[in-house]
Amino acid sequence: MAKKKKDEEELTPWERLNNEAQAKNKRDKKKISGRNIKIPKVQLKKFQIRNLKRFSPLIGLLVVVLLVCVFFITPYSRVSRVTITGNEMISATNIKKYTTIQPNNSLLKVWGHKQSLAREIKDKSQRLASVKVSTSNFNDVNIRVKEYPTIGYLYVNHGYQPILKSGVILNNKVLNPTADYPIVKNFKNPKILKRCIAQYKKIQPNVRANIITVNYSPTKLNNDRVVLKMHDKNMVLGTIKTFGNKMNYYPSMAQSLTAKSVIDMQVGAYSYPIAKKKSSTDGTASNKNVSQSQTKKKNTRSGTDR
Repeated sequence: MAKKKKDEEELTPWERLNNEAQAKNKRDKKKISGRNIKIPKVQLKKFQIRNLKRFSPLIGLLVVVLLVCVFFITPYSRVSRVTITGNEMISATNIKKYTTIQPNNSLLKVWGHKQSLAREIKDKSQRLASVKVSTSNFNDVNIRVKEYPTIGYLYVNHGYQPILKSGVILNNKVLNPTADYPIVKNFKNPKILKRCIAQYKKIQPNVRANIITVNYSPTKLNNDRVVLKMHDKNMVLGTIKTFGNKMNYYPSMAQSLTAKSVIDMQVGAYSYPIAKKKSSTDGTASNKNVSQSQTKKKNTRSGTDR
């Protein structure tokens, strides 16, 4: 110690200060190294837990984003197949053309857009009454349609246009209509045809099945007259304004007939044998017979007067 004290006395003031600074640094390093020994055991674990809790929402979000990215790379994120059911008159091929959804499209085009996709398809055809879009097996798209049935055909220009239950007449003509449906013909005025279809829709299906033709046949006495030819060989005379409701009574009236007859429903309802059809169904013919009868009576009366 005496030697050390002697050496310090021999040092310059600057060297002495330098030695003191170095000694202080050594003491500080010892303190810090002592603290580093304690941090891993006590404080480091708390630090890690605290940071994990703080960043857990961000970590969770990153995991979700990663999983979503991985999902959209897999085939499960795309439409596997498109299935059409419920169609009878419209082919599945045509219905698939009505929609933008095709196999291998992203499911993002389906999820949340099912109603708009159904509306898109329905608007493409007047035949469709309703459309429902759903998914199954996660990525299969099912399109369920319901069609308006055909209730008759309108004969126009050597072709037959289907009349739907909704009252809509399709523009697409067919050359050979189904024999089970009545033929509506001779309607050149669209307004009269529309009134006739409105009444025709009121006829019960079992009665419509017995009708062969609904023929617009106006007379001087009745501009709205229609003549219905039936499968059971009877004939019905009606008025456009009322024949839809009255025809539903046809089965009970036909049962009481003893011969093939004309059933006149223009005013009230009565029948007469089909043999008198020509003179009764044709208003001019009837008037002609009446005038001939009156002429005979006049001649007879004149002869008597003479």
